[in-house]
Amino acid sequence: MLNEQVVADNLALIDRNRELECELAALKARLGAMSRIADELHEDAAELVESYGDEPLSKEDARLCAFKFWLACELRDAIW
Repeated sequence: MLNEQVVADNLALIDRNRELECELAALKARLGAMSRIADELHEDAAELVESYGDEPLSKEDARLCAFKFWLACELRDAIW
């Protein structure tokens, strides 16, 4: 009877471990997606700044760049 309980407990632990592995994989996928979004925001802002060359940015584009850089940094901080 004791051995049956040990086997049942082990099987339950194995099932729970599988569930946790699936949850972890899903969380890693979400973190990867957030990381890619942060990278894209940073790249978009950098490309916009570069597109102006030596010319000053318009107020609207400067605000947009500042927001994208800030958001990318916030996302990266939250991820790491």
